[in-house]
Amino acid sequence: MFISTVKRSTFVVFALVFGICTTTLAADSIKGSELAARIKNGETPSLILDVRTREEFAQSHIPGAVNIPVMDLMSRGTQLKPYKEKEIVVYCEVGPRAGFAEYMLLQNGFTLVRNLEGHMQQWLADGHPVEKQ
Repeated sequence: MFISTVKRSTFVVFALVFGICTTTLAADSIKGSELAARIKNGETPSLILDVRTREEFAQSHIPGAVNIPVMDLMSRGTQLKPYKEKEIVVYCEVGPRAGFAEYMLLQNGFTLVRNLEGHMQQWLADGHPVEKQ
């Protein structure tokens, strides 16, 4: 049990540190206002990927988002295969987890990954719509 906890903690630290670095290297991004307008107009990206925890997702999330916590991304990767060449918008609370997820997706051949500017914190501050579970 302890080894599993240590490995998980190490992964989280690595993911957060690495995510901070990769957030600035994002291939593409999308503003919250653009995403909100696209959702309102029925032009939603193929996948809006929320990589926060299940608990965070349940509290509030972007309409139509799919929750795959960053810790589960590798084990649930087959679920994402249909989106390999489609637009994916990825977000977390403030950026590091989404940066890491974006890096992982790009390294695995996903071609249209976009990072939500400001992430959920900015989305809420701007008053964009949310869903709750």
